[in-house]
Amino acid sequence: MKLFEKTRYIVVLLFLISFVLYAMTINQFVTFTDNGELAASSILLGIAHPTGYPLFTILGYIWSLIPLPISKILQMNLLSALYISGSSIVLFFIIQLFLSKFWYTKIQQGNTKAKGKKEKFVSEIKYLNLEKSHINILSFISSLTYLGAQTIWQQANSYEVYSLQLLLFNLFLYFALKIYFNLHSETTKLWYVLAFLWGLMLANHLIAVWLAPALFWLYFTDKDYKFSINKHKLMQLSVLALFVVIPLSLYMYLPIRSAMLPEINWGWVHRGFDKFLYHLSGKQYQVWMFSDNSVASKNLANFFSLLPYQLGFIGIVFLLIGLWKSFKNRLIAIFLSLIVLFTVLYSMNYSIFDIENYFVTPFAVFFIFLSLGMAIFTMKYSKFTLFLILIPIFNFGFNFSENNRSVDVSVNEYCDNLLNNIEKDAILISAQWDYFVGPFIYLQKVEHKRTDIIVFEKELLRRTWYPKQFQLEHPNLYSKSKSAFQQYEPILELFESEQPYNPNDIQMKYLNLHKSIIENNWNERPIYVTLDAYLSDVEFYNQYDVVPLGFAMKVLPKNSPIQDLSKVKLDLGKLANIRNKYDNVLNIGIIEITKSQIQNMIIYAKKSGQTAIAGFLENELSKFNK
Repeated sequence: MKLFEKTRYIVVLLFLISFVLYAMTINQFVTFTDNGELAASSILLGIAHPTGYPLFTILGYIWSLIPLPISKILQMNLLSALYISGSSIVLFFIIQLFLSKFWYTKIQQGNTKAKGKKEKFVSEIKYLNLEKSHINILSFISSLTYLGAQTIWQQANSYEVYSLQLLLFNLFLYFALKIYFNLHSETTKLWYVLAFLWGLMLANHLIAVWLAPALFWLYFTDKDYKFSINKHKLMQLSVLALFVVIPLSLYMYLPIRSAMLPEINWGWVHRGFDKFLYHLSGKQYQVWMFSDNSVASKNLANFFSLLPYQLGFIGIVFLLIGLWKSFKNRLIAIFLSLIVLFTVLYSMNYSIFDIENYFVTPFAVFFIFLSLGMAIFTMKYSKFTLFLILIPIFNFGFNFSENNRSVDVSVNEYCDNLLNNIEKDAILISAQWDYFVGPFIYLQKVEHKRTDIIVFEKELLRRTWYPKQFQLEHPNLYSKSKSAFQQYEPILELFESEQPYNPNDIQMKYLNLHKSIIENNWNERPIYVTLDAYLSDVEFYNQYDVVPLGFAMKVLPKNSPIQDLSKVKLDLGKLANIRNKYDNVLNIGIIEITKSQIQNMIIYAKKSGQTAIAGFLENELSKFNK
C-alpha cells in the first residue's frame, strides 16, 4: 500500500501504460471520414470543415513541425494518443480530489424527544475519510478503466477533434470540482481559469456550449451550498465573459488564414461576415439536427448499448451505486447530471452515423460516479479492494480487438486499389467522403500521391466556396465550363443564404455543370465516377456508357468500344483478411462497397464476353464471402 502513497509514481505509471497501449493499437495509416482532411488541414495550416476547429488546427500544426522518423499521418494520430493519455492523468487527479473532498448528509435521530411532540431528526455532514493510499488505488483503477473504455480508446487511435476535447473537458471538470469543494473560501481566480478553459473548449468544438447549464448552476451555488442568484454574481459575469472571449478570439484565425488562400480553404470565410458565421455555426450540418424524431430513440439506444463497454460490464454496478450515493450531496450530483443530460439530449437528436464520438463527455463524467461506487463498496468490504482491478482488465479484454487499429489497413488498401486503376491526368467525380475523398485530401496534398488526378467533389459543389476553390486550383477546367459555373453560382448563393430559389432550376444547373465538366474534358482527360456519385444520379449517367474499372467507373460517350478489364489491377488480400475483424458501420461499409464494385465488374465482363476475367473476379469476390 505504501507504493500507492506516492502520487507521482502512479501518474508516471499511468502515462506509460496509456501511451504504450495506444502506440501499440494506433492507426498506422490514414483512416475513415475526417481523419485525412483534418490531418492535412493541420499540417498545411489550412481551414478545416465547419466549425473550423482553430485551436485543434494550430496545435496540430505546431506538432507536425517536429521532425519524427515516421509518416506524417502516424505522427498526427500519435498526437491524439497523447491527448487521451494526458486526459487520463487529469482524470486521476479529478477522482483523487473528488474522493478526498466528497461529503454527504446523513439523517440521524435527535438526542431528545419533547413530550407530546414528534421525534426530531438532524442532518450530519459526513466525509468518506479514506486513506490517501486507498484514494490513489481507486483513482488509478478508475483511470485504467477510462483508458480501456471503447469510445475513449477510439479517440486515441486517429487524429480527430474529440481527443483534444476530452483533455480540455477533464481539465474543466477538475477546476469545476475544485471550486465546488472550496466554496467557503475565495474562488475568484479559479473561476477565471474555468472560464478560460471553457473558452478553449469552445475554440476546439462548439459542443462545449452544452456545458453552460451546469456551469451556471455551479456559478450560482453560494458558500452555504445553496443555489442562489444574486446581483453581485450577475455583475461579475461580465468579467468572466472576458476570460471566455479571449480564447474564443482564436476563431479570428479562420478569416485571416483564409484570406491567404491556403491549399485547404474550406468555406472561404474571408469573403464576408455572413460566410464566417455560416462556417462557424456549422450551418450545412444543421439539417441533421433535431430533424427526425426516430433518430432520438436510435441514438439513445446506441448510448446505452455502448455504456457497458466503457465500464467493463461489471463496472455498471458500481456506477449505479455511485450515482445513488452522489445525490446525498445534491448540488454536486445535479451539476454532474446537468453535464450528462444536456450533452446526451443534444447528441441523441443529431442524425450522423458516428454519433458515439459525441458521447465522450457524459462517459467521462460516469467515471466519477464509478469511483464513488467503488469507494462505497470498499468501505464495507476493504479486503476486496484490489479485486476491483478486474474492471479495467475486463474493459481491455472486451475492447482490445475492436480498438486495435494497428492492423486496420482498410482505407489505405481501398484508396490504393482505386487509384491504381485511374489513368493519368484523370478527373474523378466523387462524394465518397468517408472512404476516399477525405483520406485522399491527405494522400494527395501531404504525401503527394497521384497529384495528376483532379477530384470533382459533387456534394461540396453544393457550397458557394467550392467553385471558387476549384477555379483557383484548376483554372483551365474552370474556364472550359465558365458559362455553366456562372449560371449555377448565383442560384447556389440564393440557396446558401436561404433566399427564395427554384429547386428544379438549381438541380438542372447543377447537373449541367457536371455535363460540362465531363464533355468538355473527356477528349483530353479520362473521366471517372465513384459508385456513390453514380448511384445518386443514375438517370443523369444513363446518357453515357459507364464502365466499372476497379473501384471507380469510367464515363464514356454512348456506344463506346468495350473496355478491356484485363488491365484492372486488384490487390485485395489485406482487405479480405480483415473483412470480419471490425464490427462498425464504416469497416462493414467499405467491405460492402468493395464487393459491390467487384460484382459490377463481373456483370460487365460477362456481358462483354470477357469470361476469363469474370472467372478471376468471381474468385476475388469469393474471398469476401467465405
